[in-house]
Amino acid sequence: RGRITMAASTEAALTADSLRTWRAQQDGVVRFYDPALPADGLVLEQRPQSEALRADADGTNRKIWPSALTFGRYLCSHAASHVRGKRVVDVGSGSGVAGLIAAALGASHVALTDVPRALGLIRANAARNGRATAQASVQVLPCTWGSPEDVDGVLDAMPGGAVDTIIASEVIYKQGDQVFDALVATLRRLASAGPEGPGARVLLVYEYRGELLADGHFFERMLAHFDVSARSLAPYRPEGPQSGHRGVGSDDEDDEWLYEYTLL
Repeated sequence: RGRITMAASTEAALTADSLRTWRAQQDGVVRFYDPALPADGLVLEQRPQSEALRADADGTNRKIWPSALTFGRYLCSHAASHVRGKRVVDVGSGSGVAGLIAAALGASHVALTDVPRALGLIRANAARNGRATAQASVQVLPCTWGSPEDVDGVLDAMPGGAVDTIIASEVIYKQGDQVFDALVATLRRLASAGPEGPGARVLLVYEYRGELLADGHFFERMLAHFDVSARSLAPYRPEGPQSGHRGVGSDDEDDEWLYEYTLL
Protein backbone atom coordinates (compact mmCIF):
# COMPACT_ATOMS: atom_id res chain seq x y z
CA ARG A 1 0.00 0.00 0.00
CA GLY A 2 1.20 3.49 -0.80
CA ARG A 3 2.06 6.12 1.80
CA ILE A 4 -0.08 9.22 2.27
CA THR A 5 1.69 12.47 3.16
CA MET A 6 -0.09 15.75 3.83
CA ALA A 7 2.09 18.64 2.73
CA ALA A 8 1.87 21.82 4.76
CA SER A 9 1.55 24.90 2.59
CA THR A 10 3.99 27.67 3.44
CA GLU A 11 2.99 30.04 0.64
CA ALA A 12 1.07 33.18 1.47
CA ALA A 13 -2.24 33.68 -0.25
CA LEU A 14 -1.81 35.38 -3.62
CA THR A 15 -3.09 38.93 -3.90
CA ALA A 16 -3.98 41.31 -6.70
CA ASP A 17 -0.58 42.95 -6.21
CA SER A 18 1.27 39.77 -7.23
CA LEU A 19 -0.88 38.61 -10.14
CA ARG A 20 -3.49 39.69 -12.63
CA THR A 21 -6.60 37.64 -12.07
CA TRP A 22 -8.22 35.85 -14.92
CA ARG A 23 -11.38 37.32 -16.35
CA ALA A 24 -14.29 35.73 -18.19
CA GLN A 25 -15.16 37.34 -21.49
CA GLN A 26 -18.00 37.05 -23.96
CA ASP A 27 -18.40 33.93 -26.09
CA GLY A 28 -17.01 31.65 -23.40
CA VAL A 29 -13.41 32.90 -23.60
CA VAL A 30 -11.22 33.09 -20.50
CA ARG A 31 -7.97 35.04 -20.33
CA PHE A 32 -5.37 33.67 -17.90
CA TYR A 33 -2.51 35.85 -16.68
CA ASP A 34 0.48 35.28 -14.42
CA PRO A 35 3.87 36.99 -14.17
CA ALA A 36 5.54 33.68 -15.08
CA LEU A 37 3.76 33.61 -18.46
CA PRO A 38 4.24 35.70 -21.60
CA ALA A 39 2.79 39.20 -21.15
CA ASP A 40 -0.41 38.49 -23.08
CA GLY A 41 -1.15 35.37 -21.03
CA LEU A 42 -3.27 32.60 -22.49
CA VAL A 43 -6.64 32.88 -24.24
CA LEU A 44 -8.80 29.84 -23.59
CA GLU A 45 -12.17 28.96 -25.07
CA GLN A 46 -14.83 26.82 -23.44
CA ARG A 47 -17.94 25.36 -25.07
CA PRO A 48 -20.08 23.85 -22.31
CA GLN A 49 -23.27 24.10 -24.38
CA SER A 50 -21.82 23.45 -27.82
CA GLU A 51 -23.26 19.95 -28.25
CA ALA A 52 -26.54 18.32 -27.41
CA LEU A 53 -26.24 16.53 -24.10
CA ARG A 54 -25.79 12.79 -24.40
CA ALA A 55 -25.07 10.06 -21.91
CA ASP A 56 -21.44 9.96 -23.09
CA ALA A 57 -20.93 13.72 -23.51
CA ASP A 58 -22.30 15.84 -20.67
CA GLY A 59 -20.31 18.95 -21.50
CA THR A 60 -18.02 18.81 -18.44
CA ASN A 61 -14.95 18.29 -20.61
CA ARG A 62 -15.71 21.50 -22.53
CA LYS A 63 -16.00 23.74 -19.45
CA ILE A 64 -13.06 25.52 -17.85
CA TRP A 65 -13.40 24.73 -14.16
CA PRO A 66 -12.05 27.18 -11.54
CA SER A 67 -9.79 24.53 -10.00
CA ALA A 68 -8.02 24.04 -13.33
CA LEU A 69 -7.05 27.70 -13.26
CA THR A 70 -6.04 27.46 -9.60
CA PHE A 71 -3.80 24.56 -10.61
CA GLY A 72 -2.39 26.79 -13.33
CA ARG A 73 -1.36 29.27 -10.65
CA TYR A 74 0.34 26.47 -8.77
CA LEU A 75 2.25 25.40 -11.90
CA CYS A 76 3.35 28.98 -12.47
CA SER A 77 4.88 28.98 -8.98
CA HIS A 78 6.52 25.55 -9.39
CA ALA A 79 7.45 25.51 -13.06
CA ALA A 80 11.10 24.63 -12.49
CA SER A 81 10.36 21.45 -10.55
CA HIS A 82 7.28 20.25 -12.43
CA VAL A 83 7.29 21.31 -16.08
CA ARG A 84 10.19 23.44 -17.32
CA GLY A 85 12.28 21.44 -19.78
CA LYS A 86 10.16 18.33 -19.15
CA ARG A 87 8.04 15.95 -21.20
CA VAL A 88 4.47 16.44 -20.01
CA VAL A 89 1.28 14.48 -20.68
CA ASP A 90 -2.05 16.12 -19.86
CA VAL A 91 -4.58 13.32 -19.23
CA GLY A 92 -8.25 14.17 -19.68
CA SER A 93 -7.18 17.56 -21.01
CA GLY A 94 -10.73 18.88 -21.58
CA SER A 95 -10.15 22.35 -23.00
CA GLY A 96 -6.36 22.01 -22.75
CA VAL A 97 -5.89 24.56 -19.96
CA ALA A 98 -3.36 22.80 -17.71
CA GLY A 99 -1.26 21.38 -20.54
CA LEU A 100 -1.10 24.69 -22.40
CA ILE A 101 -0.02 26.48 -19.22
CA ALA A 102 2.73 23.86 -18.86
CA ALA A 103 3.80 24.50 -22.45
CA ALA A 104 3.88 28.26 -21.91
CA LEU A 105 5.99 27.74 -18.79
CA GLY A 106 8.75 26.02 -20.74
CA ALA A 107 7.93 22.32 -21.00
CA SER A 108 9.93 20.78 -23.85
CA HIS A 109 7.11 18.52 -25.09
CA VAL A 110 3.43 18.46 -24.17
CA ALA A 111 0.82 15.90 -25.21
CA LEU A 112 -2.76 17.13 -24.71
CA THR A 113 -4.88 13.98 -24.54
CA ASP A 114 -8.56 13.13 -24.25
CA VAL A 115 -11.23 11.01 -25.90
CA PRO A 116 -11.48 11.61 -29.66
CA ARG A 117 -14.73 13.63 -29.50
CA ALA A 118 -13.05 16.15 -27.16
CA LEU A 119 -10.04 16.92 -29.33
CA GLY A 120 -11.62 19.67 -31.45
CA LEU A 121 -11.75 22.20 -28.64
CA ILE A 122 -8.23 21.26 -27.50
CA ARG A 123 -6.88 21.79 -31.02
CA ALA A 124 -8.62 25.18 -31.21
CA ASN A 125 -7.09 26.33 -27.92
CA ALA A 126 -3.66 25.00 -28.90
CA ALA A 127 -3.81 26.98 -32.14
CA ARG A 128 -5.12 30.07 -30.35
CA ASN A 129 -2.09 30.03 -28.02
CA GLY A 130 0.56 29.02 -30.50
CA ARG A 131 2.70 32.10 -29.88
CA ALA A 132 2.70 31.71 -26.08
CA THR A 133 3.62 28.01 -26.35
CA ALA A 134 5.99 28.26 -29.33
CA GLN A 135 9.01 27.09 -27.32
CA ALA A 136 7.33 23.72 -26.66
CA SER A 137 6.39 20.88 -28.98
CA VAL A 138 2.62 20.60 -28.45
CA GLN A 139 0.62 17.67 -29.79
CA VAL A 140 -3.09 16.85 -29.46
CA LEU A 141 -3.60 13.09 -29.23
CA PRO A 142 -6.44 10.66 -28.50
CA CYS A 143 -6.16 8.71 -25.28
CA THR A 144 -9.17 6.78 -24.08
CA TRP A 145 -8.46 5.56 -20.56
CA GLY A 146 -7.70 1.85 -20.43
CA SER A 147 -6.68 1.67 -24.10
CA PRO A 148 -3.13 0.25 -24.38
CA GLU A 149 -3.00 1.29 -28.03
CA ASP A 150 -3.79 4.92 -27.21
CA VAL A 151 -1.24 5.02 -24.38
CA ASP A 152 1.40 3.53 -26.67
CA GLY A 153 0.55 6.19 -29.25
CA VAL A 154 1.10 8.94 -26.69
CA LEU A 155 4.43 7.46 -25.60
CA ASP A 156 5.54 7.03 -29.20
CA ALA A 157 5.04 10.77 -29.67
CA MET A 158 7.33 11.66 -26.75
CA PRO A 159 11.12 11.81 -27.14
CA GLY A 160 12.62 8.51 -26.06
CA GLY A 161 9.13 7.15 -25.45
CA ALA A 162 9.32 8.61 -21.93
CA VAL A 163 7.38 11.05 -19.75
CA ASP A 164 8.55 13.24 -16.85
CA THR A 165 5.30 14.73 -15.56
CA ILE A 166 1.67 13.64 -15.92
CA ILE A 167 -1.02 16.18 -15.12
CA ALA A 168 -4.69 15.37 -14.60
CA SER A 169 -6.96 18.23 -13.55
CA GLU A 170 -10.59 17.67 -12.57
CA VAL A 171 -10.84 14.22 -14.14
CA ILE A 172 -12.61 12.50 -11.22
CA TYR A 173 -16.34 12.94 -10.70
CA LYS A 174 -18.62 9.96 -10.03
CA GLN A 175 -17.71 8.08 -13.24
CA GLY A 176 -17.93 4.64 -11.64
CA ASP A 177 -15.45 1.90 -10.74
CA GLN A 178 -14.88 0.67 -14.31
CA VAL A 179 -13.84 4.11 -15.50
CA PHE A 180 -11.70 4.66 -12.40
CA ASP A 181 -9.90 1.35 -12.98
CA ALA A 182 -9.22 2.36 -16.59
CA LEU A 183 -7.80 5.71 -15.48
CA VAL A 184 -5.56 4.08 -12.87
CA ALA A 185 -4.24 1.64 -15.51
CA THR A 186 -3.50 4.54 -17.87
CA LEU A 187 -1.68 6.55 -15.18
CA ARG A 188 0.36 3.50 -14.16
CA ARG A 189 1.43 2.83 -17.74
CA LEU A 190 2.42 6.44 -18.35
CA ALA A 191 4.21 6.76 -15.01
CA SER A 192 6.19 3.58 -15.62
CA ALA A 193 7.60 5.23 -18.76
CA GLY A 194 9.22 7.91 -16.64
CA PRO A 195 12.81 8.23 -15.44
CA GLU A 196 14.40 5.20 -13.82
CA GLY A 197 13.61 4.94 -10.14
CA PRO A 198 10.48 6.89 -9.23
CA GLY A 199 9.05 7.03 -12.74
CA ALA A 200 7.02 9.98 -13.93
CA ARG A 201 5.35 12.21 -11.36
CA VAL A 202 1.53 12.35 -11.46
CA LEU A 203 -0.07 15.65 -10.45
CA LEU A 204 -3.80 15.16 -9.96
CA VAL A 205 -6.20 17.96 -9.00
CA TYR A 206 -9.42 17.08 -7.20
CA GLU A 207 -12.17 19.38 -6.00
CA TYR A 208 -14.29 18.12 -3.12
CA ARG A 209 -17.98 18.50 -3.91
CA GLY A 210 -19.44 16.15 -1.34
CA GLU A 211 -18.85 13.17 -3.62
CA LEU A 212 -15.77 11.64 -1.99
CA LEU A 213 -17.56 8.37 -1.20
CA ALA A 214 -18.54 8.01 -4.86
CA ASP A 215 -14.97 8.73 -5.94
CA GLY A 216 -13.23 6.78 -3.18
CA HIS A 217 -12.61 3.71 -5.33
CA PHE A 218 -10.22 5.69 -7.53
CA PHE A 219 -8.12 6.87 -4.58
CA GLU A 220 -8.05 3.37 -3.05
CA ARG A 221 -6.89 1.86 -6.35
CA MET A 222 -4.16 4.49 -6.72
CA LEU A 223 -2.78 3.67 -3.27
CA ALA A 224 -2.24 0.09 -4.39
CA HIS A 225 0.37 1.32 -6.87
CA PHE A 226 1.56 4.78 -5.78
CA ASP A 227 2.80 6.78 -2.82
CA VAL A 228 0.97 10.10 -2.53
CA SER A 229 1.38 13.48 -0.92
CA ALA A 230 -1.49 15.97 -0.76
CA ARG A 231 -1.64 19.73 -0.41
CA SER A 232 -4.39 22.31 -0.43
CA LEU A 233 -4.42 24.65 -3.42
CA ALA A 234 -6.19 27.39 -1.44
CA PRO A 235 -3.09 29.69 -1.42
CA TYR A 236 -3.22 29.83 -5.23
CA ARG A 237 -6.84 30.89 -5.57
CA PRO A 238 -7.45 34.51 -6.57
CA GLU A 239 -10.30 36.42 -5.05
CA GLY A 240 -13.00 38.32 -6.84
CA PRO A 241 -16.41 37.76 -8.45
CA GLN A 242 -14.96 36.61 -11.79
CA SER A 243 -12.65 33.95 -10.35
CA GLY A 244 -15.36 31.31 -10.12
CA HIS A 245 -14.78 30.95 -6.36
CA ARG A 246 -16.63 32.36 -3.40
CA GLY A 247 -13.41 33.87 -2.07
CA VAL A 248 -10.75 33.11 0.50
CA GLY A 249 -12.30 32.60 3.90
CA SER A 250 -15.48 31.03 2.55
CA ASP A 251 -16.71 27.58 3.47
CA ASP A 252 -15.13 26.06 0.36
CA GLU A 253 -11.64 27.48 0.98
CA ASP A 254 -9.98 24.05 1.21
CA ASP A 255 -12.01 22.13 -1.36
CA GLU A 256 -9.30 22.08 -4.06
CA TRP A 257 -6.41 19.70 -3.51
CA LEU A 258 -3.35 18.56 -5.40
CA TYR A 259 -2.32 14.90 -5.10
CA GLU A 260 1.24 14.13 -6.15
CA TYR A 261 1.74 10.43 -6.92
CA THR A 262 4.96 8.45 -7.42
CA LEU A 263 5.13 4.74 -8.21
CA LEU A 264 5.81 2.31 -5.39
